[in-house]
Amino acid sequence: LASGDGSGFYVLMIQVSHFKTIMINILCTRNIPGPLILHAASENIYVQEQDFISVQPHIRKEDIPLIISLIQQDMPSVIFTSKHAVNILADFIAQQKQDSVSIKWKVYCISEITLQAVKQRFPDAIIEGKGSYAAELAGVILEEKNIKEVWFFCGNLRRDLLPDRLRENDINVNEIAIYETKLTPHAVGRDYKGIIFFSPSAVESFFSMNKLARETVCFAIGKTTASAIKNKAGNEIITSEKQEAQTMIQTVIDYYKQKHLQV
Repeated sequence: LASGDGSGFYVLMIQVSHFKTIMINILCTRNIPGPLILHAASENIYVQEQDFISVQPHIRKEDIPLIISLIQQDMPSVIFTSKHAVNILADFIAQQKQDSVSIKWKVYCISEITLQAVKQRFPDAIIEGKGSYAAELAGVILEEKNIKEVWFFCGNLRRDLLPDRLRENDINVNEIAIYETKLTPHAVGRDYKGIIFFSPSAVESFFSMNKLARETVCFAIGKTTASAIKNKAGNEIITSEKQEAQTMIQTVIDYYKQKHLQV
C-alpha cells in the first residue's frame, strides 16, 4: 500500500505477513525524474524528495576569453567531473554563438551521468578516458604519459583530490570554475529508514543540520559520496554500482527486497 500528499512525500508499506506491516520512509536529497519515482512506487518504494544543494551558472568575465580561445584549439585535454559543468559550458558556448564550431576536445570525465552529458552536448569530442570516481579518473589521465596540461571545468566546491594528484605528477591544471554550488540545508523533522545522496555537497548540507538515527541506511551515488558520508556518520552505507539515478533507485529497491526476504 502507498500514500502521498502530492508534495513528494511517500511511505513504503511492505506486507510481510497477514499480521505485520513494515512502513519505511525514504528521503532523497535531490529531485529525480518522475518515471524513476513511479518505478520505485511499483516496487513499494516511496520517496520524499528535497533538494539540499542548488547549482547556478557563474562564469567570471576574465575567464570568457580563455574559454573562447579553448573552443578554437585542436585537441586540448579537457576534464569534466560533473554534468553541471558540461551543460553550463555548452549553454554558454551557444550564447556566445560559438555552437556552430566543431569542438574537437580530448575529454576525460566521470562515467555514466557526466559521460552521457558530454556525448550529448559535445558530440564531436573524443572521449579519451573515463573513471567511476575522481581518484580513478586521475589514474587514467596519468597513464597518458604525453599529457602536460589539462583544462578542468568545475564548480566552486570541487574536490581537491583530482587536480592535486595531477599537479603532484607535473601536469599543469587550468581550473575554470563555471558554476556555484550552494548548500541549502533543511532540518528534517522525522526519522527516515533510508537517505539517498547524490553528491558530497549534499552530504555536507544534510549533516550541517541533521543527525541520523542509528538504523538509518545511507545510499551513495559513488565512492566519493560514500566517503563523505563515512566522515559524518557510522551508519550503513550502500553504494550504487553506477553513477546514475536509475541505478541508484534500483539499488534502493534491491536492498529493501533483500531486507524483506530476511524478515
